[in-house]
Amino acid sequence: MQLDWIGVAFLALIIAISYQAIFRRPPKPSITKRSLTLRIEGIPTEKSSEALKRDLKSIIEQDTKLKDDSVAIVQHFLVPRDHRVACATATIRTSVAAKEVVKRLHQAGSSYPYCFDTVFHGITPLYENHGGADVEYVSSSTSITLRSFDIA
Repeated sequence: MQLDWIGVAFLALIIAISYQAIFRRPPKPSITKRSLTLRIEGIPTEKSSEALKRDLKSIIEQDTKLKDDSVAIVQHFLVPRDHRVACATATIRTSVAAKEVVKRLHQAGSSYPYCFDTVFHGITPLYENHGGADVEYVSSSTSITLRSFDIA
């Protein structure tokens, strides 16, 4: 009789191990999110910073992958380039690759006038004070020089 209980216990153990091996889902790998700074051009000057942020959230919500990634806008700055258009930078937290984020934002935001990129060539205004935009740039030759000047 004791042998029967050992056999039943052994059989139950084999069934439990087999069940876990067959039906157990592997744990989801942890996805590392990183900060990604985007440049947004083509913004009408009458667009407010709050309205731009609403537009960005709406564009992100329209793309399934960006929405599922829970892309979060960490910060954004909006600065006029001239009397017609403004430029903005927005930092987001995402696990999606930079090129794919830009491609998806262009597709989802096709009804908006915005142009997105992550390659900052040329001058990108980051802040505007009362006298105009403060522009800082880095020039690299044999040494790195940091200069600042005002655009009025």
